[in-house]
Amino acid sequence: MILDRFFGRKERRSVFEGKTPEQIKEEWRGLVPEPDDIRRDRLAREELKKSQIEREKERAEWIVEDLRQPVENILIELLPDIESGAYSTIIGDDASGRVPTIILAHVIKSIYELKGHQPPVVRFLAGSTGLLKDQKSEDVADIAVEKAKSLAEQVKKIQDTVRKHSEPKKVLIVTDIIDTGESIQTLLSALKRNDWDADVATIGTTDEAKLQELSDLWGTRIVRGRWTGAMIYQDKALTGVQKKKGDLFATPHPEADPDRVRHGRDVARQIARELFDKYKTKDLDMHFEHGTGITYSPR
Repeated sequence: MILDRFFGRKERRSVFEGKTPEQIKEEWRGLVPEPDDIRRDRLAREELKKSQIEREKERAEWIVEDLRQPVENILIELLPDIESGAYSTIIGDDASGRVPTIILAHVIKSIYELKGHQPPVVRFLAGSTGLLKDQKSEDVADIAVEKAKSLAEQVKKIQDTVRKHSEPKKVLIVTDIIDTGESIQTLLSALKRNDWDADVATIGTTDEAKLQELSDLWGTRIVRGRWTGAMIYQDKALTGVQKKKGDLFATPHPEADPDRVRHGRDVARQIARELFDKYKTKDLDMHFEHGTGITYSPR
Protein backbone atom coordinates (compact mmCIF):
# COMPACT_ATOMS: atom_id res chain seq x y z
CA MET A 1 0.00 0.00 0.00
CA ILE A 2 2.97 2.29 0.67
CA LEU A 3 4.39 1.45 -2.80
CA ASP A 4 0.98 2.12 -4.34
CA ARG A 5 1.07 5.65 -2.96
CA PHE A 6 4.73 6.10 -4.03
CA PHE A 7 4.06 5.12 -7.67
CA GLY A 8 0.77 7.00 -7.81
CA ARG A 9 -1.27 3.86 -8.15
CA LYS A 10 -4.80 3.82 -6.77
CA GLU A 11 -4.76 2.53 -3.20
CA ARG A 12 -6.65 -0.73 -2.73
CA ARG A 13 -8.96 -0.90 0.24
CA SER A 14 -10.62 -3.82 1.96
CA VAL A 15 -14.35 -4.11 1.26
CA PHE A 16 -14.81 -4.42 5.02
CA GLU A 17 -12.75 -1.35 5.98
CA GLY A 18 -14.49 1.02 8.41
CA LYS A 19 -17.32 -1.40 9.12
CA THR A 20 -18.38 -2.87 12.43
CA PRO A 21 -18.18 -6.63 13.10
CA GLU A 22 -21.99 -6.75 12.93
CA GLN A 23 -22.01 -5.06 9.51
CA ILE A 24 -19.31 -7.41 8.25
CA LYS A 25 -21.30 -10.39 9.53
CA GLU A 26 -24.43 -9.20 7.72
CA GLU A 27 -22.53 -8.65 4.46
CA TRP A 28 -20.83 -12.03 4.79
CA ARG A 29 -24.23 -13.66 5.12
CA GLY A 30 -25.16 -12.08 1.80
CA LEU A 31 -21.99 -13.35 0.11
CA VAL A 32 -22.06 -16.89 1.47
CA PRO A 33 -25.38 -18.78 1.50
CA GLU A 34 -26.43 -19.63 5.05
CA PRO A 35 -27.34 -23.30 5.57
CA ASP A 36 -31.05 -23.74 6.30
CA ASP A 37 -30.54 -25.39 9.70
CA ILE A 38 -28.17 -22.63 10.87
CA ARG A 39 -30.54 -19.97 9.56
CA ARG A 40 -33.50 -21.52 11.40
CA ASP A 41 -31.47 -21.72 14.60
CA ARG A 42 -30.36 -18.09 14.28
CA LEU A 43 -33.91 -16.85 13.63
CA ALA A 44 -35.20 -18.88 16.58
CA ARG A 45 -32.59 -17.32 18.89
CA GLU A 46 -33.43 -13.84 17.63
CA GLU A 47 -37.15 -14.46 18.13
CA LEU A 48 -36.53 -15.80 21.65
CA LYS A 49 -34.48 -12.72 22.52
CA LYS A 50 -37.25 -10.43 21.22
CA SER A 51 -39.82 -12.35 23.26
CA GLN A 52 -37.71 -12.05 26.42
CA ILE A 53 -37.28 -8.30 25.87
CA GLU A 54 -41.03 -7.87 25.34
CA ARG A 55 -41.83 -9.93 28.45
CA GLU A 56 -39.44 -7.82 30.54
CA LYS A 57 -41.02 -4.62 29.20
CA GLU A 58 -44.50 -5.93 30.03
CA ARG A 59 -43.36 -6.89 33.52
CA ALA A 60 -41.86 -3.43 34.03
CA GLU A 61 -45.15 -1.82 32.92
CA TRP A 62 -47.11 -4.04 35.31
CA ILE A 63 -44.86 -3.21 38.27
CA VAL A 64 -44.90 0.55 37.64
CA GLU A 65 -48.65 0.52 36.94
CA ASP A 66 -49.08 -0.99 40.42
CA LEU A 67 -48.14 2.45 41.79
CA ARG A 68 -50.92 4.37 40.04
CA GLN A 69 -53.77 3.89 42.53
CA PRO A 70 -51.82 4.46 45.76
CA VAL A 71 -50.16 7.56 44.26
CA GLU A 72 -53.60 8.87 43.32
CA ASN A 73 -54.78 8.25 46.89
CA ILE A 74 -51.76 10.16 48.22
CA LEU A 75 -52.46 13.07 45.86
CA ILE A 76 -56.01 13.36 47.15
CA GLU A 77 -54.80 13.37 50.76
CA LEU A 78 -52.13 16.01 50.06
CA LEU A 79 -54.10 18.11 47.57
CA PRO A 80 -54.74 21.17 49.78
CA ASP A 81 -51.00 21.44 50.55
CA ILE A 82 -50.01 20.84 46.94
CA GLU A 83 -52.43 23.45 45.58
CA SER A 84 -51.16 26.02 48.07
CA GLY A 85 -47.53 25.34 47.10
CA ALA A 86 -46.65 24.13 50.60
CA TYR A 87 -43.69 21.99 49.48
CA SER A 88 -40.51 23.65 48.25
CA THR A 89 -38.64 20.35 48.11
CA ILE A 90 -39.34 16.69 47.37
CA ILE A 91 -36.85 14.08 48.58
CA GLY A 92 -37.10 10.55 47.22
CA ASP A 93 -35.96 7.76 49.54
CA ASP A 94 -33.64 5.73 47.32
CA ALA A 95 -33.56 3.10 46.03
CA SER A 96 -37.04 1.59 45.54
CA GLY A 97 -38.65 4.93 46.40
CA ARG A 98 -37.24 6.45 43.21
CA VAL A 99 -40.04 5.52 40.78
CA PRO A 100 -42.91 6.54 43.13
CA THR A 101 -41.07 9.85 43.59
CA ILE A 102 -40.82 10.34 39.83
CA ILE A 103 -44.60 9.94 39.46
CA LEU A 104 -45.57 12.11 42.43
CA ALA A 105 -42.98 14.81 41.70
CA HIS A 106 -44.09 15.13 38.06
CA VAL A 107 -47.73 15.59 39.06
CA ILE A 108 -46.86 18.12 41.78
CA LYS A 109 -44.63 20.08 39.39
CA SER A 110 -47.47 20.22 36.85
CA ILE A 111 -49.96 21.45 39.47
CA TYR A 112 -47.44 24.05 40.70
CA GLU A 113 -46.97 25.32 37.15
CA LEU A 114 -50.74 25.55 36.71
CA LYS A 115 -51.08 27.46 40.00
CA GLY A 116 -48.09 29.72 39.37
CA HIS A 117 -45.91 28.35 42.19
CA GLN A 118 -42.13 28.01 42.09
CA PRO A 119 -41.44 24.37 41.07
CA PRO A 120 -40.16 22.17 43.91
CA VAL A 121 -36.54 21.05 44.03
CA VAL A 122 -36.41 17.25 43.65
CA ARG A 123 -33.53 15.26 45.11
CA PHE A 124 -32.83 11.60 45.93
CA LEU A 125 -31.07 10.49 49.11
CA ALA A 126 -30.42 7.04 50.53
CA GLY A 127 -31.75 6.41 54.02
CA SER A 128 -30.03 4.03 56.43
CA THR A 129 -32.06 0.88 57.00
CA GLY A 130 -30.24 -1.43 59.42
CA LEU A 131 -27.70 1.06 60.77
CA LEU A 132 -29.52 2.12 63.92
CA LYS A 133 -30.28 -1.38 65.20
CA ASP A 134 -26.74 -2.56 64.40
CA GLN A 135 -24.94 0.20 66.30
CA LYS A 136 -23.73 -2.28 68.94
CA SER A 137 -20.92 -2.96 66.51
CA GLU A 138 -18.27 -0.25 66.81
CA ASP A 139 -17.65 -0.19 63.06
CA VAL A 140 -21.36 0.15 62.27
CA ALA A 141 -21.72 2.87 64.92
CA ASP A 142 -18.96 4.86 63.22
CA ILE A 143 -20.68 4.43 59.86
CA ALA A 144 -24.00 5.57 61.36
CA VAL A 145 -22.45 8.71 62.85
CA GLU A 146 -20.67 9.56 59.60
CA LYS A 147 -23.84 8.91 57.59
CA ALA A 148 -25.90 11.19 59.84
CA LYS A 149 -23.32 13.95 59.48
CA SER A 150 -23.15 13.56 55.69
CA LEU A 151 -26.94 13.56 55.36
CA ALA A 152 -27.25 16.75 57.41
CA GLU A 153 -24.58 18.43 55.27
CA GLN A 154 -26.31 17.35 52.07
CA VAL A 155 -29.67 18.61 53.33
CA LYS A 156 -28.01 21.96 54.06
CA LYS A 157 -26.82 22.08 50.43
CA ILE A 158 -30.34 21.33 49.20
CA GLN A 159 -31.68 24.05 51.47
CA ASP A 160 -29.16 26.53 50.04
CA THR A 161 -30.26 25.58 46.51
CA VAL A 162 -33.90 26.24 47.40
CA ARG A 163 -33.01 29.62 48.93
CA LYS A 164 -31.65 30.80 45.58
CA HIS A 165 -35.23 30.87 44.30
CA SER A 166 -37.49 31.17 47.35
CA GLU A 167 -37.72 30.71 51.09
CA PRO A 168 -37.60 26.99 52.02
CA LYS A 169 -41.03 25.60 52.83
CA LYS A 170 -41.92 22.07 53.86
CA VAL A 171 -40.20 18.98 52.48
CA LEU A 172 -42.16 16.01 51.16
CA ILE A 173 -40.30 12.72 51.64
CA VAL A 174 -41.53 9.97 49.30
CA THR A 175 -40.90 6.26 49.86
CA ASP A 176 -42.34 2.99 48.63
CA ILE A 177 -42.85 1.27 51.98
CA ILE A 178 -42.41 1.89 55.70
CA ASP A 179 -41.37 -1.16 57.71
CA THR A 180 -39.29 -0.23 60.76
CA GLY A 181 -39.25 3.42 59.67
CA GLU A 182 -35.48 3.59 60.15
CA SER A 183 -34.67 4.77 56.63
CA ILE A 184 -37.13 7.66 56.89
CA GLN A 185 -36.01 8.46 60.44
CA THR A 186 -32.44 9.12 59.29
CA LEU A 187 -33.73 11.53 56.63
CA LEU A 188 -36.02 13.29 59.11
CA SER A 189 -33.16 13.65 61.60
CA ALA A 190 -31.03 15.34 58.94
CA LEU A 191 -33.90 17.70 58.13
CA LYS A 192 -34.50 18.54 61.79
CA ARG A 193 -30.81 19.36 62.27
CA ASN A 194 -31.41 22.01 59.62
CA ASP A 195 -34.72 23.19 61.17
CA TRP A 196 -36.69 21.92 58.19
CA ASP A 197 -40.20 20.49 58.59
CA ALA A 198 -41.42 17.57 56.50
CA ASP A 199 -44.35 15.36 55.63
CA VAL A 200 -43.89 11.72 54.63
CA ALA A 201 -45.74 9.99 51.78
CA THR A 202 -45.48 6.20 51.56
CA ILE A 203 -47.06 3.89 49.02
CA GLY A 204 -47.70 1.29 51.72
CA THR A 205 -46.55 -0.29 54.96
CA THR A 206 -45.83 -3.68 56.48
CA ASP A 207 -47.52 -2.72 59.75
CA GLU A 208 -50.46 -0.33 59.48
CA ALA A 209 -50.78 0.09 63.24
CA LYS A 210 -47.18 1.30 63.50
CA LEU A 211 -47.71 4.37 61.30
CA GLN A 212 -49.53 6.27 64.04
CA GLU A 213 -46.76 5.41 66.51
CA LEU A 214 -44.13 6.67 64.07
CA SER A 215 -46.11 9.83 63.38
CA ASP A 216 -46.24 10.52 67.13
CA LEU A 217 -42.55 9.67 67.58
CA TRP A 218 -41.37 11.85 64.70
CA GLY A 219 -43.88 14.65 65.17
CA THR A 220 -44.50 14.32 61.46
CA ARG A 221 -47.55 13.77 59.29
CA ILE A 222 -47.51 10.47 57.37
CA VAL A 223 -49.73 9.88 54.35
CA ARG A 224 -50.23 6.29 53.26
CA GLY A 225 -51.51 5.27 49.80
CA ARG A 226 -52.67 1.78 50.83
CA TRP A 227 -51.86 -0.79 53.48
CA THR A 228 -49.84 -3.15 51.23
CA GLY A 229 -46.36 -2.46 49.91
CA ALA A 230 -45.29 -1.84 46.33
CA MET A 231 -44.28 -4.51 43.83
CA ILE A 232 -41.25 -2.43 42.89
CA TYR A 233 -39.77 -3.24 46.31
CA GLN A 234 -39.28 -6.80 45.03
CA ASP A 235 -37.70 -5.64 41.76
CA LYS A 236 -35.09 -3.08 42.76
CA ALA A 237 -33.21 -3.56 39.47
CA LEU A 238 -36.10 -1.76 37.75
CA THR A 239 -35.26 1.41 39.69
CA GLY A 240 -31.80 1.32 38.15
CA VAL A 241 -30.08 1.97 41.48
CA GLN A 242 -29.21 0.28 44.77
CA LYS A 243 -28.24 1.63 48.18
CA LYS A 244 -25.73 0.51 50.76
CA LYS A 245 -25.97 1.30 54.45
CA GLY A 246 -23.20 3.87 54.63
CA ASP A 247 -23.75 5.55 51.28
CA LEU A 248 -25.31 8.99 50.95
CA PHE A 249 -26.46 8.41 47.38
CA ALA A 250 -27.66 5.32 45.58
CA THR A 251 -25.33 3.69 43.05
CA PRO A 252 -26.12 1.96 39.73
CA HIS A 253 -27.72 -1.44 40.23
CA PRO A 254 -25.42 -4.19 38.86
CA GLU A 255 -28.36 -6.18 37.45
CA ALA A 256 -30.22 -3.23 35.93
CA ASP A 257 -31.04 -3.35 32.22
CA PRO A 258 -30.77 0.28 31.00
CA ASP A 259 -33.51 -0.19 28.37
CA ARG A 260 -35.87 -1.72 30.93
CA VAL A 261 -35.11 1.03 33.47
CA ARG A 262 -35.70 3.69 30.81
CA HIS A 263 -38.98 2.07 29.79
CA GLY A 264 -40.14 1.88 33.42
CA ARG A 265 -39.47 5.59 33.91
CA ASP A 266 -41.29 6.42 30.68
CA VAL A 267 -44.31 4.52 32.03
CA ALA A 268 -44.00 6.44 35.33
CA ARG A 269 -44.02 9.79 33.53
CA GLN A 270 -47.01 8.69 31.44
CA ILE A 271 -48.92 7.79 34.63
CA ALA A 272 -48.04 11.23 36.01
CA ARG A 273 -49.41 12.94 32.89
CA GLU A 274 -52.63 10.95 33.12
CA LEU A 275 -53.08 11.74 36.82
CA PHE A 276 -52.51 15.44 36.12
CA ASP A 277 -55.16 15.28 33.39
CA LYS A 278 -57.57 13.75 35.93
CA TYR A 279 -56.71 16.54 38.37
CA LYS A 280 -57.48 19.23 35.78
CA THR A 281 -60.91 17.71 35.11
CA LYS A 282 -61.54 17.14 38.84
CA ASP A 283 -61.71 13.38 38.28
CA LEU A 284 -59.17 12.14 40.82
CA ASP A 285 -60.63 9.04 42.50
CA MET A 286 -59.96 7.49 45.88
CA HIS A 287 -59.21 3.77 45.48
CA PHE A 288 -60.19 1.25 48.14
CA GLU A 289 -58.47 -1.91 46.91
CA HIS A 290 -55.83 -2.91 49.51
CA GLY A 291 -56.94 0.02 51.67
CA THR A 292 -57.61 3.65 50.89
CA GLY A 293 -55.36 6.65 51.45
CA ILE A 294 -55.04 7.68 55.10
CA THR A 295 -53.29 10.55 56.87
CA TYR A 296 -51.66 9.98 60.27
CA SER A 297 -51.02 13.18 62.23
CA PRO A 298 -48.99 13.40 65.46
CA ARG A 299 -51.19 13.44 68.56
